[in-house]
Amino acid sequence: SALRDKGWKATELGPNELADPREDFAGDTYFGPKGSFCLGPDLGGFAATNAMTTVPTIVVFFATLRSKESLLGAHRGSEELFLALKCSLAFLYLMTTYFLWRAALTEPGILPRNPPDAKPSLPEGCDDAPDLKICHTCNLVRPARSKHCGSCNNCVELFDHHCPWLGTCVAKRNYAYFALFLTSEVVLIAFVVFLTVLRFQAEYEVVEEREEEENSQTRQRLLNDTLHGGGGGGHLKRPPSGLDDYDDAFFGGGGTQQHEPPPPPGAASSSSARGVARDFVSLLIADASWPLGAACVAVGLAFPVASLLVFHWRLAAIAQTTNESVRGVYRHHPNRHNLGCRRNCAHAAVSLFAKTPPSRLTPYFDAYARAQDAQRHAEERFAGLLFQQQGARPPGADKASNGSSSSSSSRLLRVAGFDP
Repeated sequence: SALRDKGWKATELGPNELADPREDFAGDTYFGPKGSFCLGPDLGGFAATNAMTTVPTIVVFFATLRSKESLLGAHRGSEELFLALKCSLAFLYLMTTYFLWRAALTEPGILPRNPPDAKPSLPEGCDDAPDLKICHTCNLVRPARSKHCGSCNNCVELFDHHCPWLGTCVAKRNYAYFALFLTSEVVLIAFVVFLTVLRFQAEYEVVEEREEEENSQTRQRLLNDTLHGGGGGGHLKRPPSGLDDYDDAFFGGGGTQQHEPPPPPGAASSSSARGVARDFVSLLIADASWPLGAACVAVGLAFPVASLLVFHWRLAAIAQTTNESVRGVYRHHPNRHNLGCRRNCAHAAVSLFAKTPPSRLTPYFDAYARAQDAQRHAEERFAGLLFQQQGARPPGADKASNGSSSSSSSRLLRVAGFDP
């Protein structure tokens, strides 16, 4: 209990018990078998990020991209272009989800903690520096640019920040995946907005065509009523006062009839535009409510995600981490990691596609796996020797050998590799 109070999760071990690194170095994170993945404590934020990425994409894929006519209109584009747009959306979503999960499940760079009764030491392979500090929770000397994360309860190497939307820290080993996730997320949002604009344009063209068809039918019906109306004697019926051309052509135009004044210029087109806009909004609400909702979600996510991406571009240009920028570490003295904007950006671009640095916990997981294998082989050997000894005894020898069973088991354990 004293070890647990000091942050050391492993219980006191017996002589033949093994220390599981998932208990020794986990902090408040969860490690998969053999350290295959590392999951942070903020599972709710990670689930929310997946939902905000997946739900709008599914809506766009099945509602906005419902058919070629609904997206590109009846007279534009082709089936090949429509299929290419669907495949591009699926590719961008899969790429974004891949980088999201890699950033969330990659061990960020946890430093192995020392037992509370050991002397604090600098982790192997870390450079000595004048600004090193001792972490009393992990009982180690923190390397430069490292920090103890209060959310994960671990010291993390080259710590950038704790991301609640990933549920884990962003640091040395998963920063590249985080940056690629932000970039792909911004591209995905822009592509969703582009597809939604195409859908709205197609809907607007449908409304315009419908309005034009209704106006054409109205003009044709009015002309027919004017030319063939009246009912008797073949006399022409005087058209409405607004049709001055017909009035002048068929009734002389210079008579004493009193005509209503013509509408002001642009009044008809303004009324028609208002009708088209009203019908367009009605059609969007009735036929494209899901695409409209997905577009609103995408636009709502665009500003914060794009702002975060630009912020990290700036950090890459000045060779700082989020933790250093927020705390103002280099406000009063120069940054020895700053090599100039061009070289900083080049280094950041190369690091995005470089191989992920090895985890400092891997040797502990490998040693634990080897110890487990050795223990399993020793137990199998012990069981085989015990089976051979029991199978070689004659019937009825069990009662005579009760007194010597403990000594035989001890001898077999020593043969199998255990020291009872």
